[in-house]
Amino acid sequence: MQMAVGCVTALLGLTDPAAIAAALVGDGVPIRGFGVRAADLEELFLGLTGEGFDVSG
Repeated sequence: MQMAVGCVTALLGLTDPAAIAAALVGDGVPIRGFGVRAADLEELFLGLTGEGFDVSG
C-alpha cells in the first residue's frame, strides 16, 4: 500500500473493488474517487516469481 496526501494506492489481488469501496464507506472513510488500474508487466512478473530482475547488465 502506498499513501500520499489525499490518496491511497493498494494492490487488491482478486478482491472485488466494489466490496472494498463499500467497506471503506461503511467504516466512515470518505471516498472522492475510486479507480482500478491493470498491473503492468513488471508487476505481473513480480507477482508470479516473487523477485525482480536486473536489466543493468
